[in-house]
Amino acid sequence: MLLVPVDELGLSIAIMPLENWGLQITDRFYSFYSEAISNSLIMLPETLGLFLLGLYAGKKDIFRRAKELDPKLKKWQIIMFILTLPMWFIMVYFFMNNQPYTPFSLMGITMISGKTLFIFYIVTLMRLLQKEKWQTLLRPFQYVGRMALTNYISHTIVTLLVFGLLFKNDYLAPLWVGPLFCISFYTLQIFISRWWLSHYQYGPLEYIWRLGTYGKMMPLKKKSKVS
Repeated sequence: MLLVPVDELGLSIAIMPLENWGLQITDRFYSFYSEAISNSLIMLPETLGLFLLGLYAGKKDIFRRAKELDPKLKKWQIIMFILTLPMWFIMVYFFMNNQPYTPFSLMGITMISGKTLFIFYIVTLMRLLQKEKWQTLLRPFQYVGRMALTNYISHTIVTLLVFGLLFKNDYLAPLWVGPLFCISFYTLQIFISRWWLSHYQYGPLEYIWRLGTYGKMMPLKKKSKVS
């Protein structure tokens, strides 16, 4: 039996028995059918609104007109930053002065700041990508983006597996564990996605999705270049 030391992080005594992992799977399923489905219905108007906003931006060809729209983008960038900053301070203050902290305590501010922050992120990226230096620096992320569904599902499965095996209770893990794991695994996904897309046209789950969308078989493997 493979043993790992027990410490204040809540590490499992034994890795081989998958009791903790199984309990987390069960808990996730319970949370899904008891809370997630109803919450998804409640959030449907917001989710649909965001999809329509993205569709509108695409129809207006906003992302291809970044250079033309740069003065307006700069204005929106500043406005969204100014709106987000005070809400961020409120959430940090509330977190530091209320234990235990739950996001539901500040649901309104959390939801509004999420919208202002994502607009700030997108506008900032649109402005940065006008510069060749930033295009080069950010290019590796395109591989992960082209396999977004595959990477999202694989990240979820691997995270649940790793944390279920290593921790008796992942709530006991210190905050630095999450960012360290995410950065490390995301970096790995960049290399894997780049390798995969050098041989295939789509990610595995993206290919299955396209089959369901178009209802017909299509080539997955890239054609070899004729020299």
